[in-house]
Amino acid sequence: MKKSLNEDLKRIHTLTYGSHKKVKIIESQENPEFDKKYESTCNFEFNYSHHFSKSDAITYKGNEVDSFSCGDYMLEFKIEIIHSDNGIFTINPYEIKGDDTIEVEVTFFNGSDENSDTLEEYIDLKIDWDNAYFEMESPTDAEHPKIGINNTVQIDLVNDSEGNIIAEKISGYKYGIS
Repeated sequence: MKKSLNEDLKRIHTLTYGSHKKVKIIESQENPEFDKKYESTCNFEFNYSHHFSKSDAITYKGNEVDSFSCGDYMLEFKIEIIHSDNGIFTINPYEIKGDDTIEVEVTFFNGSDENSDTLEEYIDLKIDWDNAYFEMESPTDAEHPKIGINNTVQIDLVNDSEGNIIAEKISGYKYGIS
């Protein structure tokens, strides 16, 4: 005999915001679909001071950086649904996370000016997904007709006090209904 949905669930957490209910299904006995993580292949675009001002140019091994690049990475996220008695209020991707470090190719000048030869090396860039910001947009156009995340993530790079390259800010867009 097939179990009903209510019998299948062990725990459901419901939080109330005025007349709206936020439902997160925490645990399922036989239906892992309720705690599903979605995946999206994303590429990273790097913003760094070289784009803005020569005096604030980011450096690697004491030399000015020409460019950064890396391959695509898989990001995971969950989807939260907030509803009331008369319908769905919000559908929101959340807990957007990827690898804690990404391998980045750094192309830098081998000398003091831009006419110098360039060299390439790889660095492991630490990513703090807990402090990443993803702005909500509606999935209304043909380019983004889904609930999920954009496939491009922006990473702002700077040198720390010791000259290491670090990710200062991570941002992107997520598509949902609010």
